[in-house]
Amino acid sequence: MQQLFSTVKTLGKITTAALLTLFLGIQSASAQQQVQDVSAENSLTSILAIVNQLPTYLKGVANMAVTFLASDDQSSDPVNWSTNWTNEQTWLSGLSTNALTNQANQITLQQSLLSSFFGAANISAGNPQNLNDISFTTLLGQPLLSPDPRSGVNASLNYLTNASSLGVSYTTPSAGWRGTQQAQKNYIGFYNTITAVQTYNAYVLSGLYEDSQTLSNDNSLRSQLITQSSNADWFTSVITNDLGWVLRQILLFSSQTYILMDQLLQTQKQMLATLAMTNSLLVANSGFQASSLLSKAQGGGG
Repeated sequence: MQQLFSTVKTLGKITTAALLTLFLGIQSASAQQQVQDVSAENSLTSILAIVNQLPTYLKGVANMAVTFLASDDQSSDPVNWSTNWTNEQTWLSGLSTNALTNQANQITLQQSLLSSFFGAANISAGNPQNLNDISFTTLLGQPLLSPDPRSGVNASLNYLTNASSLGVSYTTPSAGWRGTQQAQKNYIGFYNTITAVQTYNAYVLSGLYEDSQTLSNDNSLRSQLITQSSNADWFTSVITNDLGWVLRQILLFSSQTYILMDQLLQTQKQMLATLAMTNSLLVANSGFQASSLLSKAQGGGG
């Protein structure tokens, strides 16, 4: 009997503890739920505030669409584009035509100038045999001697060697020279500087060599792009498309910019090559100085 009473008492304690735990859990869950409800309410309020602004945003989108789809209107066009676009096309087309024509004429003129320089009779006789190695027209795909009388020769690469002054060589410094230390130091400094300039020239002018390998295709692509960007049909399609007048002008200016940038790029390449060739001429004209320094370095006096 006493054992039964003890068991009932224990069960009572367990039941009481369980009820207390359940009550506290319900209270905690209720508080947490209240926090979640407040958070959800705040989020909903923020969403509704944004949704309330949608009519304003949609109105702006509609205005933008109307602007994009608007046709040219002289009364609202600040630059009177409807009237002047034909003139713009004519001017740009003239510039692009001149650029392509001048490029072709420049190559033709080179042939005439070099014929006078080397002598038409010498060119006909293939004299000198390395004429293609010293004529820039070789890199333009227009060698003076065609076909080249020599076999297995890369005239374009030979021109690069000549133009970059890699064909001009100086005696390599030697440890067995008997000149003074200062004289040897002067020549070594001269040799190092000249060699550094020559290798740089070769690097710069190698760009011309690489361009010559794809020149025909590059000129064709350049010509097509320039022609398209200044063609009357291109202007007509741009001006009649359902785009805003601002976008039309941007496209047209981009066409003009391409042509001008292409001409500028070609000019910059030629200027860089010219500077490199100036270095080459300085190298070629430094022979007397080299001889004097070399004589002193080797102990020959002078």
